[in-house]
Amino acid sequence: MKVLHVISDRNIGGAGGLLCNLLSCFDREKIESTVALPYESELASRILKMDIPVFYLKEACERLSPSSVLELSRIIKKGEVDVVHTNAAVSARVAAKLCHIPVLHTRHCCFPPSGILANPMMRRAAGVVNRVLSDYTIATAEVAAENLRQLGIPEKKISVIINGSLPV
Repeated sequence: MKVLHVISDRNIGGAGGLLCNLLSCFDREKIESTVALPYESELASRILKMDIPVFYLKEACERLSPSSVLELSRIIKKGEVDVVHTNAAVSARVAAKLCHIPVLHTRHCCFPPSGILANPMMRRAAGVVNRVLSDYTIATAEVAAENLRQLGIPEKKISVIINGSLPV
């Protein structure tokens, strides 16, 4: 199985640490990973040290933009990807759906809906978008799972994996 992991972080934070942990646990005989991240990402050196190929993104992928969706669609098609795994990269989720590729989305933060999402009608609209753009979602804590439920993700699409770590 070929998995494209898309991360929008330029620094090494929780999502980057989680991704490195995940990549170190895969059986490389069964799962072939590649990573797409911004050009200036500090995470690139860690991933390259694990001997995992990196695509450097010219376009920001955390927000929806046509140029980012196009760039990621090309990467998905070129890599003959089977699954796209993303954190906050909305453009990656849209690109995967346009390429008819399943999306796994990880949520590792938990902020109550605010701003435009504080409005219940907008939160329902966001829920529809999230349900369409993610086939399955991993929450790294129960509170993150609750946040996903508030954002309209159905329970059947959520798995909680504490801190994205292996169970002891």
